[in-house]
Amino acid sequence: MEFTHLSQLTRDPKWYDAVRRIVDVFDQQQNQTQLPGMWPVVVNAQKANLTRENSFGLGAMSDSLYEYFPKMHALLGGLDSVYEKLYRGAMAAAAQHVLWRPMTPNNADILISGDVRMRTPSVSELDPQGQHLVCFAGGMFALGSRLFDIPAHMDIAHKLVDGCTWT
Repeated sequence: MEFTHLSQLTRDPKWYDAVRRIVDVFDQQQNQTQLPGMWPVVVNAQKANLTRENSFGLGAMSDSLYEYFPKMHALLGGLDSVYEKLYRGAMAAAAQHVLWRPMTPNNADILISGDVRMRTPSVSELDPQGQHLVCFAGGMFALGSRLFDIPAHMDIAHKLVDGCTWT
């Protein structure tokens, strides 16, 4: 996002071009990972292979990737549809596999974002933890809800914010 804005400010496309080449790799491999829609926490950037690892989440080491999809869409005025595509695919997978509802004394209707390890292509194992670094996700889902007209994401956003407040 910073490099894109730097290109906007300097009118030098080289910064945006560098970012766009990386985004193209994420786009090409989004549905080839062990959890289609999301990318592993650890990737091999040198070989441009984002598919080998089996650990997924929205927290530490992943947070900025997902957070920037709706923000980049907004920064570019919606002119590049790839950011909406990446957001929709990733958040569909996250909502299904990564978000979880904890047991609370008052049975609060909240969500927390955990980590998932894919054991096989069809078997996932949730690590039901909550990290402070993932508390951005409520705002990200709210922004995605508004930018991409996904009303269900606003409900998720509220539950995630309540989950971070509760924890």
